[in-house]
Amino acid sequence: MQHQSSATIFLADQYPIFQTEEGRSIDVIREPAGLKHLTSIKDETLAAGKSTAYHSVDSLVLIPIVGTVIAAINETETEIACGDLLVVNAGTPLKVYNPYTDHLVNYLLLSINKSNRQEAGIAKKVFDLDSAKNELVEVFCQEEIKISLGKLEMRREAIYYSDRYQRSNLCFVVQGSFEIEGRLLHERDALAVWNTDLLDIESLGKESILLLIDLAR
Repeated sequence: MQHQSSATIFLADQYPIFQTEEGRSIDVIREPAGLKHLTSIKDETLAAGKSTAYHSVDSLVLIPIVGTVIAAINETETEIACGDLLVVNAGTPLKVYNPYTDHLVNYLLLSINKSNRQEAGIAKKVFDLDSAKNELVEVFCQEEIKISLGKLEMRREAIYYSDRYQRSNLCFVVQGSFEIEGRLLHERDALAVWNTDLLDIESLGKESILLLIDLAR
């Protein structure tokens, strides 16, 4: 990989952690991280039978990593499994339940500061990484932000092209390890890359999974 851009690495062993008997919350990034429109990424774990509530002024994107969760808004409950993505509009109260009696659940929660406030509500989207293995699959797209996920086999490479040069990208290793822009990233490490229109990505794990967030600046 010859191409390299200016970047900041966020190491998993340096993330702030808040832990109780109900679960664990890890701040992957939080303001001020210099990533416009993306205000935080939380790596959330809930113990069996437990729940937690979120009251955010930002829009939320929930992506299950391990297990299935129940997302509740007012009187409506929605099952969100791996391969699903839930978008919760700004200002909408959200409660997340772990429905299992003997298993943890783990999910990512992204906070997005959108320019246009929407009515309270949710939208569920479905994607399949196995049917598009070794590719980055776009799972969410709006004017300010695009979210892609990819499952790559060992030593497979991908190049991500952005439609504008002056954008920032946040890469988060969900599983396995990667080399991105000449930087080695292990599981749950993150990399913010500035002012580039392409990213060189290589999987260093048997089945590595990458979350890539493309942000307007």
